[in-house]
Amino acid sequence: PFADTGRIFVGTLAGDLYQFNLETGQEAWKVPLSAAVHGTFLEAFDRLYVATVDEALHAVDPATGKILWTYRRPAFSGTSIRGGGNPAAIGGKIWMGFSDGALVSIDPQTGGQDSERIFRDNLKFTDLHARVLGWKEGLIVSTYDGKLRSLRKDGSLSWEFPAGSARNPLLADGVVYLPSSDGIVYAINADNGKELWRYSLKKGVPTSLSVVSRAGAKALLVTASEEKILLLNPSDGKLLDQSSLGRGSGSYSPVAVDDEGKTFYVLSAFSRIYQYHLN
Repeated sequence: PFADTGRIFVGTLAGDLYQFNLETGQEAWKVPLSAAVHGTFLEAFDRLYVATVDEALHAVDPATGKILWTYRRPAFSGTSIRGGGNPAAIGGKIWMGFSDGALVSIDPQTGGQDSERIFRDNLKFTDLHARVLGWKEGLIVSTYDGKLRSLRKDGSLSWEFPAGSARNPLLADGVVYLPSSDGIVYAINADNGKELWRYSLKKGVPTSLSVVSRAGAKALLVTASEEKILLLNPSDGKLLDQSSLGRGSGSYSPVAVDDEGKTFYVLSAFSRIYQYHLN
């Protein structure tokens, strides 16, 4: 789900997109899309951008639910981890990765493709599903089982780091925090790609990262595919605190954090919602 001023947008596995009144829960509109909705919604350029698992991106009028355009990749015959990426608005364009390893920039008004670049770090899993980050007029791009790269404005390589992720990296205070596919959280200098620290999970892989506030100081919140929720020191990666969702459980959904960063909500693999207070 994605919450906006007075309204909330929800996508379903059946391929329907809804808008509800945030206060009353009353349905404003419902529109069928081409397949199951997945990934993180993006609201930009007066449009709502929604990805579906059939390698498509839809631009929707948030007021009426009208589909303004749909961008779709050619059929992909390989193995896909998630079925498409997460859109990002950078430099006046929509950027999104796909299962065939393509990074595409799209005109936000028309849905026309402006550029395409193919990454093939791993012949088995070519997925580029993590959200692209904007950094100093360039891009930071992560492939699933490959590498993290920083690209300059002209597309040339600035640096690369030998770890990838299907989950969205986090950029804060000049540091890229990467929830890698190998079960490690990395902190990487965004300017030069140098590793600052790493934290290895005892079980599972990191699935979501957020910056929160604890006792007046910043902390890195990490959810995992198995059991644990962790708080790390963003400066050195030391474990500050942890909580358990129970044996056999974990979380695969993005964490919702309040505006002050002191309360957050986690959806577990057992379909339970947990509220945490950091103070």
